[in-house]
Amino acid sequence: MECENCYGYGYFKCRECAGYGMIECDECYGEGRLRCNWCYGSGRDGECIHCSGSGYSDDGWSCIFCDGTGKDECLSCNGKGYKDCDDCDGIGVVECNNCNGYGKLRCRECEGEGKVKKECPECEGSGRKLF
Repeated sequence: MECENCYGYGYFKCRECAGYGMIECDECYGEGRLRCNWCYGSGRDGECIHCSGSGYSDDGWSCIFCDGTGKDECLSCNGKGYKDCDDCDGIGVVECNNCNGYGKLRCRECEGEGKVKKECPECEGSGRKLF
């Protein structure tokens, strides 16, 4: 007989990921990147060696090496101010643990078959009608 629990589909859509198989990354909250801890997201760290941290060149103009900030480009994030999230490889989503990325959960009643065996009341499961 058709399984009444899953209506013959054999599977249910995973509620955790809404059937997509992927969920938002907990580490970066779906951004795919994390603020650099070394420069706190500024992209700059340490005193500029060309202007000694003043932000100005010898001729009084804004230092072209540090853009007048007085700080060098952060080596940890290459001046971006962020790093790609390691947990999600920078894409912002990870595989759903509830369904292992499948997006569906197997029906326990029919074991994913969509049909269940029930003993026929007329033949008592023998396959032949009793008189």
